[in-house]
Amino acid sequence: MRATWQLSINACVGRKGRTGYLIAAVALSTTLVAAVSCALASLNAGIESRIAEAMGNADTRVRHIGNDRFAADVLELIEAQTGAAEIAPRLRAPVRLAESSDPEGTLPLRDVSVQAVEPEDQSTFGSPPLLIGREVASDDEIVLDETTVETLGLGLGDLVGFEQRSLGGDILSIVELELVGVTPKLTLEVFDERQGVTTLRTLRSLTSRVRSLSEVLVILEDGVEAEGWARALEPKLPESLIAEPTSLVTSRLDQMTAANEFTFVLSSTLAFLSAVFIVLTGMTGQSAERQRELAILRCLGATRAQLATTQLAVGGLIGAGGAVLGVPLGVAIAWLLTVVMPDRLPAGLHIWPAGLALAVAGSLGAGLIGAVWSAWSASRTSPIPAMRSRSRATTTRQVAIAGACGLVGLGVQIAVVSLAPSPNALFVMYAFVGLPMMFVGYFLVGVPVAMAVARVIGPVLGRVLGLPGALLRDSFAASPFRNGFTAGALMVGLAAMTSMWTNGNSLLRDWLDAIRFPDAFINGVATTITPEAAQRVADLDIVESTAAISLFKVDTEAFGIGGFFQRPKTTFIAFDPDEFFPMARMHWAAGDEETATERLREGGAVLVAREFLVEREGFEIGSMFPIEHKGRQLEFEIVGAVSSPGLDIVRKFFDVGEEYADYSIHAVFGTREDLKTYFGDEQIDLLQIELGPPLEALSDQEAVAQIREAVNTPGAFVGSGREIKANITGIGTRSLRVGSFVAAAAMVIGALGVGNIVLASIDARRFEFGVLRAIGGGRWMTARLIAGEVVLVCATAAILGVAMGVQGAWAGGRLYAMVAGLDLALVVPWRPVAIGVVAMTAITLTVASPMILQVARRKPRELLAAR
Repeated sequence: MRATWQLSINACVGRKGRTGYLIAAVALSTTLVAAVSCALASLNAGIESRIAEAMGNADTRVRHIGNDRFAADVLELIEAQTGAAEIAPRLRAPVRLAESSDPEGTLPLRDVSVQAVEPEDQSTFGSPPLLIGREVASDDEIVLDETTVETLGLGLGDLVGFEQRSLGGDILSIVELELVGVTPKLTLEVFDERQGVTTLRTLRSLTSRVRSLSEVLVILEDGVEAEGWARALEPKLPESLIAEPTSLVTSRLDQMTAANEFTFVLSSTLAFLSAVFIVLTGMTGQSAERQRELAILRCLGATRAQLATTQLAVGGLIGAGGAVLGVPLGVAIAWLLTVVMPDRLPAGLHIWPAGLALAVAGSLGAGLIGAVWSAWSASRTSPIPAMRSRSRATTTRQVAIAGACGLVGLGVQIAVVSLAPSPNALFVMYAFVGLPMMFVGYFLVGVPVAMAVARVIGPVLGRVLGLPGALLRDSFAASPFRNGFTAGALMVGLAAMTSMWTNGNSLLRDWLDAIRFPDAFINGVATTITPEAAQRVADLDIVESTAAISLFKVDTEAFGIGGFFQRPKTTFIAFDPDEFFPMARMHWAAGDEETATERLREGGAVLVAREFLVEREGFEIGSMFPIEHKGRQLEFEIVGAVSSPGLDIVRKFFDVGEEYADYSIHAVFGTREDLKTYFGDEQIDLLQIELGPPLEALSDQEAVAQIREAVNTPGAFVGSGREIKANITGIGTRSLRVGSFVAAAAMVIGALGVGNIVLASIDARRFEFGVLRAIGGGRWMTARLIAGEVVLVCATAAILGVAMGVQGAWAGGRLYAMVAGLDLALVVPWRPVAIGVVAMTAITLTVASPMILQVARRKPRELLAAR
């Protein structure tokens, strides 16, 4: 064993530069995986803390189905239910800061969403974490978030004025509360929402809601099962209230976390597969160069097993080096992200042991698996054939076999995506068969593509670079496997960028652009909109018409992947058809407005979003749409399918925290009368507004200001349709850009593989370069030759990367259709793809340029002296 380790260490040290490139490639893959794993763990911890703040230590909560406030009399029903150990009433309502608290107008909106607690309950049920100060202990105190405190320039002990309002919205007085604590900046919020904590008595006084609650938290006695207790309580509650075990909310988060972790494992596997091919290419090249050395070792008595073990040990050392360098660097990057973005990662750095274990295992696996072929090749070494190994050239038959095997892999992926009968089957087969087969297939297809690039592009590029004859073509074509596999490693980043931008642009174009948002809207994020406030808005000169909208989530079996992750809910949008349809002007994918309106008026009918008809069974005009509510199965007849007017998107956009706990997609449309009859809910969550001709003389900001003044309701957000659509589009575009940075990191990993190949090529061809210089080749001829080969590798990677990205985007479109009901057109955005190709080429040439310059500086006799 000692001899094996000596041989493996000598093999690494003898080619320090090339070994360094291989370790660097594996280390970067490990860094990427480790950083993403820690960032994901930190993000999940932040979301968990957000939900824990809302739930406290409760086992069950009682709330309104539409998250509205309800009468405090329900406390008597809960107290009468045996099994409850502790009960904590909660009220959340918006209050408005007095103008005296913001004399310079630094806050565009002075509304604060205040959570009311009983001071004695905080130690039992928990409370939001504090940066400084203490929790509220009396009725004249308040805790505010860090952003509000910093903006207003407040300090502990300062008095903050709030408007005390009647139920009708009239200002009764100004109440001053002492600031006793500061909570961290809000997280996961799309818009600037301020939050605070005070006592229940104080908030009821400020809002004149003397007998109102938002929810009741319950801690059960030991041995009482939460789900059974909630099921027994629910029939005793008013129709509009539900009893919900907090484990249901946390289980939804667990399912979402599991989905994220599965995606992480899948992407990490692909990243390490890329590293495997880089190590495979580098070590195969080293093994081929060392054939004479291996033959001499055989002559001196080395066994086949020793030579194979030596190669595996080299791969293990490369993998171990990558893990030692990559894991700490990845953790450091994740920590830096928590420092730079504390609002998005508020829980600080969290280490996910399983993620780091995967990073270490992947790094070692990349080294060992990459060394398997060279180990097998070394074990077959015979002294006499090895002495003449350099005279053997790659045959056309070998290239054809590699290409054929690659095409089989691509065909398997296409078959899996095309023939999967259900979302479940598609997900399983694509994740575990289709995607890996496509990945490996493009690596193998890279071999014949490299040959084709050499023959088609090589002569043209050779003339451009001023190289004689077919020098560049023949030089590049001499190593099709090495160049093809290297291009395969380099293609991964470009393929990811192509697929991501293709599907991302399709989502923005085919889905978001097709949604018609209202001209303006009022969103009751922290409150509900009263009929009086809605009437004041309708009476404005700039308002042509309004429509009251109610929204709440219901379960559906239409979307998602059963048995793996949580099935998403859908939003039930309730409206008055006579008000809503003239404003919405929706596209009817099935059915017609006249017939649907008549059926909706009769009751028991719904419209579905057109996405319900895409790759869905059991959803068509006349079929029944089932909804489960409080243990009852309700059925509504589907009377039409329409494009969504974007109201569910509006609600989700301003309720991000709730979406993390209970996410939903698409919408069904019914009447507010049915909502009241079947679900006991009639609150107004949104007010859709159609603006009239006077708007032409006003800007969006001026119109919004008029509407905000008319509604005069703290906690009601007013905005324009153009504004929200632009914000959502901006979020999508920024996400694509962030993804592009990840793709660029993959390009750097691939570029290190190219750097290893360039260094190997220089080591193996020094004598050849010396001859070229000796017979009259200029100092820069060899440099242009090597640079030309690098460009040809990039050209091969560009062809493979774009093709793989387009095929991946096609498969992604199929997944979107079957899992989410989105019908996306496959349109490649060539501009970002072209930028990706240029970036990949620039990164690769930058990595290779030091070695190219080093060869150019060598004198002919130094090159000719090479063995």
